[in-house]
Amino acid sequence: IEAYRIPSGSMIPSLLIGDWLFVNKLRYGPHVPFTNFNLPGYAEPKRGDVAVFKSPTQIDQPWDPNPILVKRVVGVPGDTLHMRAGLLY
Repeated sequence: IEAYRIPSGSMIPSLLIGDWLFVNKLRYGPHVPFTNFNLPGYAEPKRGDVAVFKSPTQIDQPWDPNPILVKRVVGVPGDTLHMRAGLLY
């Protein structure tokens, strides 16, 4: 288990800036430090779950090129998603 603080308002209204979140790292498979290897998890992400993950490299943020992101899962394998006028369908 690891604690994360919500860094931005992207999760408002369900999670607010500065809220703390405790993450069960075993659920989806923990990362083995100093390797590119993840152990197997015991569950798959479901729609509506909150996921915490390291961002792909952001070249426009040299002070933190791989920030930790906290996002809600909106699609799972087999779903078709599209955006229209700023709304996700």
